[in-house]
Amino acid sequence: MKTAWAENPAIAVHLIKRFQSQRLLTEVRWQVLNFPHKVLDIPDALEILLGNQLPDDVSFQLKVCNPPSTHPISNPFQYMLYWAPVNPITAVTYFLPAYKNHPFMIQYAMRALESHSIDVIFFYVYQIVQTLRYDLLGYVERYIIETAKFSQLFAHQIIWNMKANAYKDETAETVG
Repeated sequence: MKTAWAENPAIAVHLIKRFQSQRLLTEVRWQVLNFPHKVLDIPDALEILLGNQLPDDVSFQLKVCNPPSTHPISNPFQYMLYWAPVNPITAVTYFLPAYKNHPFMIQYAMRALESHSIDVIFFYVYQIVQTLRYDLLGYVERYIIETAKFSQLFAHQIIWNMKANAYKDETAETVG
């Protein structure tokens, strides 16, 4: 792994998908956590860093602080603003409560969603509508409104999905 990282960090990041190893994942994650500037162009590296929720071991790095003299940006989450966009389904998950509405997470998720064309986002309307349940700050709502201005088909699908998912039960009696 060290040789792969030294040669090209993308190789090390993609080794995790090829070889399912907790030790390998831990080593690559450590590299990504300590050298995020080397993997800014690899969206999969961000998924390695974060996992399925905001990790506890990076809580000290979530604070915006004065940049140290060694790096212009020392906090990996400040790098998120420049990280290559993840796919839409992953971007939508960053709005979930597991990521604690962290400002860097939300900004990155919005930029990732906005980087994809409406033709791609159209396939994720259901997930976007479901994300509205956790949209405490209104970012997903604003994204829907702004995107619907450009595409009537997208607006129609959003409305249809919102009506279809308005109820929690099969008999359409309990509003969700």
